[in-house]
Amino acid sequence: MRRKDPILPLISPGLADRLPKSRKIQGLIFEWSGVRRGRQTRQRPMPRELLAVLRESVWALLLPLLIFGGNYSGVFTANEAVVAAFSYVFIVEISIHGDMQKIVVSLATI
Repeated sequence: MRRKDPILPLISPGLADRLPKSRKIQGLIFEWSGVRRGRQTRQRPMPRELLAVLRESVWALLLPLLIFGGNYSGVFTANEAVVAAFSYVFIVEISIHGDMQKIVVSLATI
């Protein structure tokens, strides 16, 4: 019985070096037990689904670029990066996602 998406290629670089023996054995046991139990494999997503997920998450993926890019380029300090991140998230949530009203209403207490 052969799995369609084996995990062995993911752990094989560590088998050569760098990982201690305990981690190598742990990975092999994990792979062996999954194969033995007949673990169900997930189907690969279609390219259209991948693009839809990427399109939804592009605003979240830009946040680390804003923080690290601004910090390492010297545009702002670490404290200012927090303010920039908050401002970015606030603007994206209000203008693009429109979830801020739902969040405020769900957090409101009487």
